[in-house]
Amino acid sequence: MEAESYLHWLRRTDLATADLADIRQAVEVVMLALRQELEEEQTSHALDMYAVLEPILEELRAGSVPVAALNEFRIEFDNDPETYEPPEQVLEEELRGIAAGIGREHWCTENYERLERAVNAFLEGGEEVVFWDTIDSLSTGIESAHAQYSSTHILPKEVTLESQVVHKLLFEGIETWKAALDSLREDEEPDWDWLMQTAEEGNRLLIAVQIFEERVRSALS
Repeated sequence: MEAESYLHWLRRTDLATADLADIRQAVEVVMLALRQELEEEQTSHALDMYAVLEPILEELRAGSVPVAALNEFRIEFDNDPETYEPPEQVLEEELRGIAAGIGREHWCTENYERLERAVNAFLEGGEEVVFWDTIDSLSTGIESAHAQYSSTHILPKEVTLESQVVHKLLFEGIETWKAALDSLREDEEPDWDWLMQTAEEGNRLLIAVQIFEERVRSALS
């Protein structure tokens, strides 16, 4: 069972942030189980897996992570190809899960509270000019962030699984906020519930990215 758990971990873990020692231990445990299996019966599947993992373990023991070889191993020897999920998909699902589970005390930032106060005051008969001053201020910040990330290209040396997924969700969070604010100018009769829900969804994505980045920094420190 231990070997199966390590094998599952190897197939699903994020190689870009995983500790080299953890990867090496997983490969060693799996290879030990394969050797024991081969002593009992010489199956082609076990032989092929062992042959692929052997040079991978050599590189790990030499101090480097052979990411390409490990990714090929994942694809070739996944026991259930129909349910195989690429690492970037697993990470994206994890971040979206974080976003969905964040409590209000974490996702409700100053900008969201400013929007909420402005909307509530306006609906209660507050001055329109005050409302639009707040919306214009929020829109300026969102437009600036949107323009920045629209033109940002990740350099090849910076491309990792994390950077691609984080960039995608960060941009999506900004676009979601922008859609909420744009609706106020585009719709004659704004859907206020949709507006606040959409702004919340954008904020949740942005905070989820922050939480993930803090975890990575903590893991690497």
